Amino acid sequence: MTRSPSLANNAPGRRAAPAWPARGALCLDCRTALAPGQGCPVSPRHRVASLADPAGRDALLTRVWGPRPVREHIRDATRAGAVSGTGSSVLDSCGLIDCLGGGVDLAELGAIALLAAVIAAVVFVLWLVITLVPRAIRAWRRSRWQPRGVRRAPDGLGRPSGLFGTITAVEPARGEPLTGHPCLAFAVELVHRAGWRRRRRMLRDAVTVGFEVALDDGGRVRIPPGSLLLDLDAARTIRPPVQRMADYLAEIDPGRAASDDLDTVPHHEVRHLILRAGQRVEVRGRLHATADPRAVPSGYRDAAATLLVPDGAPRLVLAPARE
Repeated sequence: MTRSPSLANNAPGRRAAPAWPARGALCLDCRTALAPGQGCPVSPRHRVASLADPAGRDALLTRVWGPRPVREHIRDATRAGAVSGTGSSVLDSCGLIDCLGGGVDLAELGAIALLAAVIAAVVFVLWLVITLVPRAIRAWRRSRWQPRGVRRAPDGLGRPSGLFGTITAVEPARGEPLTGHPCLAFAVELVHRAGWRRRRRMLRDAVTVGFEVALDDGGRVRIPPGSLLLDLDAARTIRPPVQRMADYLAEIDPGRAASDDLDTVPHHEVRHLILRAGQRVEVRGRLHATADPRAVPSGYRDAAATLLVPDGAPRLVLAPARE
C-alpha cells in the first residue's frame, strides 16, 4: 500500500526512504506481528499464523472468538434487534373501570384504592421482568463473547545487558503509518478492555528500516531492517485517524477488507512509540561480530573493521538521556 512520503524524504539530494518491512503473520500466543515465514522471537514454541492464508486467518479468529459456528452465532446475535416489551398492555387489558361497574359508595372507596395499588404494583413488577430480565440476559451473553487476547505475555526482551548507546541513522527516516511522523522504528500495541481492570493485548507490532547504535564503549551495533522487540513502557496512548488505522491494519491483515467474519484485532486502546536518531537505547540479547560492509579498507595489514549484529530479532529498551 502506497502512502505519500514525508516532506523530509522528498528534499533534494536525499535518498528515498525505504518502505517499512512487510508483516503479514501473527503469533497466536503473544500476538506479535511478524514477517511472512518468520518464527516468533519470544518463544520457539509459539505458533505463528500467516494472515494472507485463509487457514491462518481462521486460526487467529478461532483463538480470538472461538470456532466458526460460535462466531456466526455472535455475529447474528449482534445484528438482531433488542427484545422490547411494555407493561401498558397489561394495564389496558385489566379493564379496571369496567370491572368496577357503575357507582361506588364511600365504604368501598378504601378497598378500591387498595386494589388499584396492588394492580399498579403487579404491573410495575411485570414491567421490570419484561424489560430488565432480557437486558440482563443479553449483557451476560455479551460478557461471554469478549474476545480473547493476551493477558501476561512475556516481552522477550531478556535480561539487562548494560550495552547502552545512541541511535544513528544509516537509512532515511520514514513516516510511520499511524501519525506520519518520520522515524527509524515504531511500535504499536492494540489493547482490548473489558471493564476497568481487564486489559488484553490483541496485537504487538515493532518494525524498523534499519539503523546503528553507537555504543558508549566505542562499539557499534547494526540493527537490520525488519521486525524487532521493543520495550513499550514508554509508549503513549494515541487516537489515530480512522483511515490511517484501517490502512495500517490492512497491511498486517490483508483479508480483513473482504471478510464478513468478526474482527481479528478488536481493540479500544492504541499504544504507540517511535525511535529517532539521537535517542539512547539499551541493546539486549545475544550479539555476534561481523565484518562491516560499509568500512573502507585502509591497507592489507589492517584488521577488518567489525560491528555487532543481533542473533535473531533485535531487542531494545529505551534509556534515559545522558546528563
